[in-house]
Amino acid sequence: MSFASLAFVLFLPVLCALYWACPRRWRNALLLAASVLFYMLPDPTYGPALVWVWVTSYAAVRRVRRKGATRLDLWAGVAAVLLPMVLLKVRVPIVEAWFPQASRSALPGLNWVFPLGLSCYTLQAVSLVVDVYKRRTVADRSPVNHALYVSFLPTVTSGPIQHSTSLYRQIAGRNGGFDARLAVDGAKRLMWGLFLKVVVADRFGIYVDSVLDHCEHYNSPTVLIALLCYTVQIYCDFAGYSHMAIGTAGLLGYTLPDNFRRPLLSAGLRELWTRWHISLSSWMRDYVYIALGGSRCGRWRSAANVLATFAVSGLWHGVRLSYLCWGLGHGLAVAAERWLPLERWRRRALPRALCTIATVLALSVLWAFFREHVGLSLKILRVLFTGGFAGGWIIADPMRTHTTLAMMLVGLVVVAAHDVRQEWFPCAPARWRRGRGVASLLWHVCLLVLVLAIGVLDTSQFIYLRF
Repeated sequence: MSFASLAFVLFLPVLCALYWACPRRWRNALLLAASVLFYMLPDPTYGPALVWVWVTSYAAVRRVRRKGATRLDLWAGVAAVLLPMVLLKVRVPIVEAWFPQASRSALPGLNWVFPLGLSCYTLQAVSLVVDVYKRRTVADRSPVNHALYVSFLPTVTSGPIQHSTSLYRQIAGRNGGFDARLAVDGAKRLMWGLFLKVVVADRFGIYVDSVLDHCEHYNSPTVLIALLCYTVQIYCDFAGYSHMAIGTAGLLGYTLPDNFRRPLLSAGLRELWTRWHISLSSWMRDYVYIALGGSRCGRWRSAANVLATFAVSGLWHGVRLSYLCWGLGHGLAVAAERWLPLERWRRRALPRALCTIATVLALSVLWAFFREHVGLSLKILRVLFTGGFAGGWIIADPMRTHTTLAMMLVGLVVVAAHDVRQEWFPCAPARWRRGRGVASLLWHVCLLVLVLAIGVLDTSQFIYLRF
């Protein structure tokens, strides 16, 4: 079930009403049942992988919480939890390499679907096992609390990936009542996330797919514009999902940390990865980069650790050469930034602006490897760097082009104004605060009007659901 679907719009109010009417001791069980229904409704075959992660991570937690637990116990538990994700991710390139023309139904024994959200809730389960072993989190014996942590409804399909030190403690300590302020903020987050998805991301997707899927018919400037639009599409798609997940959690009384903090205003890719997909980048930092030695070793060893961490991040998205190239490209750029005086440049307006432009351009070029297959990625890059001005401009259909571009511009202006205000004007002047309630109401009414007027309401799935 997608957050941007009519089914979810009908499902969420019913769940919230039942949840807050339910006695406190039964709320976690009710939310677990709702999480399983939400997760398995699109395809019941997603269930076995989820149950495997439940059982193996619960057994691993019980084992590593013992007084005499060893590193062997930890690594055995982590390996068991990771097994479905690794096998299913490795299966995809093997099947495509050996059976390129075959359909899934023609491959008995190899036609398993990749369960929705498996990569996210697997890493969430691993974090609990590691944190219990290192005594950062005290896990109780409740299988319901454990299963709810792994399959928490707002995060089960695509994150944000939670650390146990935050989410598990909230689940285990459910004794609070309804928080009106948290619920109102959650509803606002839901509306903003829906706007980002259906008005901006899906509208930009129309243009991006028209150009990048047929890039050989276009010239270099058009392909560059399409890659920049692809950056906006991915940002608004996943930031939209994250806002809706955080908003849903707020309506249920949970607090989740931000997953995006205006990343396209970053001056450097290193700064960008402290603002973009924060849950994944912080997980990779805490459980991969630091485990490899982090920055506690020499400069070259530290750069190698950065490269290895981004390589793992790329392969987490999929065992494909294109994702590995994407990860290594980011790793090389982040490692190289250590030799640049970016901290000094960020303190001055013009150098920071130039760094921000360079960051967005580098990010956009690297997104070419997110079109899944390295062959298509290389074709896009070849047209970008060698196509010149020969070829088509923008897209072929003038009427469709003008309509699409006009709607894209509206969405982009709203997102840019929102991010700029939050980045540089987070505190409104006192004379504006008196009308803040009315202004907030009008703002969200405008968002709703834009969703209904120009949103792509036959919306596609969120991009990150495929990971």
